[in-house]
Amino acid sequence: MVGMLFFMFSLSVFDEGTLFDQLSGFFMQNIPTAILIALIFLSKRYPKIGGAILIIIWLFFVFFFNAFQNLSLFIMLIPVLIAGILFLFQHKFTD
Repeated sequence: MVGMLFFMFSLSVFDEGTLFDQLSGFFMQNIPTAILIALIFLSKRYPKIGGAILIIIWLFFVFFFNAFQNLSLFIMLIPVLIAGILFLFQHKFTD
């Protein structure tokens, strides 16, 4: 969900400028989205490692973007933390 939200925010680059500027801005803004989606796929294969990495990414987002001072941004990042915790404790919920 967070990856889709980041992707939707990147569509805002198509307002003005040349086609090259728009496409380069679109790809640059989608780098964090691609990294997040790649980490989720990694988490499906290696749940403990991926869960730990997702929690570290969440901590990075919270402190780098000062999300603890902005409630709406903090709430938007909570699914990344929940996904990391669920991947870490996946072995307790499955046989």
